[in-house]
Amino acid sequence: PFLFSGTSLAQVLCAGSNIKIETAKAITKGKIKTKPKTASEQEGGPCVALQTLKLDGNSLLSTGVIALAQALPQLPRLLTLQLGGNGVSCDGATALAVALAHPHCCTTTLILNKNEVAMPGAHALMECV
Repeated sequence: PFLFSGTSLAQVLCAGSNIKIETAKAITKGKIKTKPKTASEQEGGPCVALQTLKLDGNSLLSTGVIALAQALPQLPRLLTLQLGGNGVSCDGATALAVALAHPHCCTTTLILNKNEVAMPGAHALMECV
């Protein structure tokens, strides 16, 4: 089965879907499985059109969010990233702050409600804006 049928997606809405960390990494790195053009072609290209990524309530924890953060500069049109209720701590928030400060990152809306971000992580995020 295929995760998506194309790489020109503008929105991926997986809130509360209990997705795996590996799936979240695949989405953001543009290595999503798409409908193959040939029997040997199994990987999709970069998801350069992605504008909205909603992954609320998926228990990605900081480990998953750090992986997502590393991929943000490769998503040139991602404007909105929703990660509420994922158990994100300071490590994850700090990784997001570094990614958001990258010159190729154009994310303008980050939603981290219902997480465990303490002051150091919140401070890192405030400094990147």
